[in-house]
Amino acid sequence: MPGGAGALYCCWMLSATDGWAAGSNGSIFHFNGSTWSSVASPVVTNWNRMWFLSYNNGWVVGDGGKIAHWNGANWLEMTSPTTQNLYAVVFLDVSNGWAFGNSGVVIHYYYDDMVESTSLGMIKAAFQ
Repeated sequence: MPGGAGALYCCWMLSATDGWAAGSNGSIFHFNGSTWSSVASPVVTNWNRMWFLSYNNGWVVGDGGKIAHWNGANWLEMTSPTTQNLYAVVFLDVSNGWAFGNSGVVIHYYYDDMVESTSLGMIKAAFQ
């Protein structure tokens, strides 16, 4: 890692030559198969978890309800319906995903819309 990386809280490897790591103070790093390089973060927060569907579709969630999306060229801040810290993220496909955080908050991303809930019932319904 480049110097000054700080604490890293999550990592995602797409292949032996394509990987990501993120952590404290908005740090995001990309691995190209031989070196790690810093990538600009859209916000300064502690990034806690990431999930990638492909080399051009990734998500990272963090403290203060912060959410960012990787579009293959840049990390873009997404409008979050919560200020609770987020600690988990999972996507089924490009249009359907969830983030989970403090106080039982659940955020459902569905076709560019993010809705906050404190009920896991909506997750169960998505799989029925």
